[in-house]
Amino acid sequence: ESEFGATSKVPQNPARATQLGAIRRAAALTKGMPQPQWTQVEKMALAARILAGQGHGHTLSGQITCRTDNADGSEVFMWTQAYGTALELIRPSDFVRINSNLEVVEGTGFPNLATRFHLHVYRERPDIKCAVHTHSPWTSALAMTGEPLEIGHMDTMALFGRVAHLPAWPGVPFGNE
Repeated sequence: ESEFGATSKVPQNPARATQLGAIRRAAALTKGMPQPQWTQVEKMALAARILAGQGHGHTLSGQITCRTDNADGSEVFMWTQAYGTALELIRPSDFVRINSNLEVVEGTGFPNLATRFHLHVYRERPDIKCAVHTHSPWTSALAMTGEPLEIGHMDTMALFGRVAHLPAWPGVPFGNE
């Protein structure tokens, strides 16, 4: 059972303890500081701009989602950007709130159907509140080599045995499979 009370079927990343320690230190260092009163979609738009600034933009491949369940928690809802909006151009008004059938319940536009897998993650892992999926140029270039990644440096040891290799692309994940 995780610190969030959810049982996970996913093996824990050994770097997680380090990450949680960094989060706790950051919280201690910023205790008492005024926190910006940003809405969820304002935070998401900021994240999109940061990702674009780091080279993750200029394509339609990339989604930022945050779960926003209904009041009694019986259904998973999420915010995601409207389809076709590049990361470097996203504004808070570009996000749509969708239900578990990918139907827009708030906002204008329609979601990228590939965000369906985010809903599956949210259903299985109630402790996960946001997900980001991009196709960075570096990762895309490595994927095009067709070779599995090998650990070649101590800084990547946390990934040992945890990087999957998919020899053939099965297609866009629009369905429920």
